[in-house]
Amino acid sequence: MTARPAAALRALRSGDAEGMRAVLEACECSWAEFAPAGWTPPPAGGAHWLCELEHGPDWTRVAECEDAIVGFASWSEARDAAFGPPISGVANLNALFVHPSWWRRGIAARLLEEAEAAMRDAGYAWGRLFTPRGAPAERFYRARGWIADGRLAWHHVLGFTVIGYAREL
Repeated sequence: MTARPAAALRALRSGDAEGMRAVLEACECSWAEFAPAGWTPPPAGGAHWLCELEHGPDWTRVAECEDAIVGFASWSEARDAAFGPPISGVANLNALFVHPSWWRRGIAARLLEEAEAAMRDAGYAWGRLFTPRGAPAERFYRARGWIADGRLAWHHVLGFTVIGYAREL
């Protein structure tokens, strides 16, 4: 078995949407392993995430290998509600996805490290995020210093509960 080349991280470019959609669809399909019985991925095929990303994240990075997008992360200023006022000093990690065929190669860790550094550089003291409750991502975030902060929410598009994590930057 030949080793895959390493993925390079780069800024978001126009034309990245379809590659990002493929990553999202693959990740959503992997959620059946921990989602409630009978759960199926949303019919929009990742469109809900891409719609959120198109509406102004402060920062997005894409992981690419051999001209294919294999992951991405984005963050923006945190808000209590979609159109509520910003929360001073807090950034929100909106997305961190890596195609399942590229898991355990350090891509998510590199994307998260870059996101945290960019948040700090932009003057944020804290980061926060939501991830599906029971997902392997919970272990990933805890291993990197993120702590469950007591927030639970029903994600109406995904159809299951997400849990909030926070971290001092």
